Amino acid sequence: MATDNSPKKFDAAIMAGGPIAPFARNLPNKTFIKIRGRCLFAHVLNALLNARRIQRIYVVGPRQAVEKELAADTALPLSLKPVTVISESRNLIDNMFNAFTASIQGYHAGEEINNAALLEQSIFGVAGDCPLILPEEVDQFLDRCDLSRYDYFVGMTPEETLQRFYAHHGHRGIKLISTPFAEGLLRVNNLHLAKPFKIAHRNELHEMYQLRHLRKAGNIVKLGYALSKRGLTAEEWRVWARMFIAIKARRMGFTRLAESLRRGAPMGTVTGAVDKILGTRSTIVVTTYGGAALDVDRPSNAPLFEINFDEWIKIQNA
Repeated sequence: MATDNSPKKFDAAIMAGGPIAPFARNLPNKTFIKIRGRCLFAHVLNALLNARRIQRIYVVGPRQAVEKELAADTALPLSLKPVTVISESRNLIDNMFNAFTASIQGYHAGEEINNAALLEQSIFGVAGDCPLILPEEVDQFLDRCDLSRYDYFVGMTPEETLQRFYAHHGHRGIKLISTPFAEGLLRVNNLHLAKPFKIAHRNELHEMYQLRHLRKAGNIVKLGYALSKRGLTAEEWRVWARMFIAIKARRMGFTRLAESLRRGAPMGTVTGAVDKILGTRSTIVVTTYGGAALDVDRPSNAPLFEINFDEWIKIQNA
């Protein structure tokens, strides 16, 4: 009997919801900002429509506004895959979970308790404000996710990849803060794969996502409080402290100090602490394209994407 050796395909959720951003006051939210005449979330949708590892797509956001934009964007190849629009809920994690349960035919709340197959169900999630994401980047991320060993996968991008998007030769660019690990400097990108029923503390996943950018002292304090509730070891606390201080030192120009601190922060210790916070098995998946890490989260970013869009796509394709 013939067997199917093709790679597993995943359902995907695009997060196109959220509050009105100060720099997008006349829009439903920032994912409706247009780059080259197309909404940010529609750029992401275009990538997923062309990714080989994606089968069905759920766009979660203000439903009428999303549907209006999809109808107007006649260049989107919507016939390639089923696309469903879901009304947004209270927060990002609820939106992701609602897309996930919508992907399970006939799902009834609580039935996963006695259904091992449901516990293993997964969904790919991506933010709707990263217009440079490529189908190849999505596939690379999913190719590197080992579902037999882990339940939650966080995408990260090396700083050396992101350096290609810095300002150069008179061209304006974008520079983002990376997280210092012993293995290298990595930036959390917008790619996630999760088995939601195997994340015991989903509410804390929302909190961690909100605090993922550690450039603000308040975020560091709040994340420290989240860590304190999960019984971290002294070694885990030491590693987190080294990371936080290294970030600050690097921003202040103390590069040698930052490098020394970074070497004492192994990635495995960090993910071990995350496992305690979330009640799951997590890991970091490194991707090497860059687009998924470049999101429009500041007023100054959108014009840069408009100006550099073609060049930055070429950089990734190269």
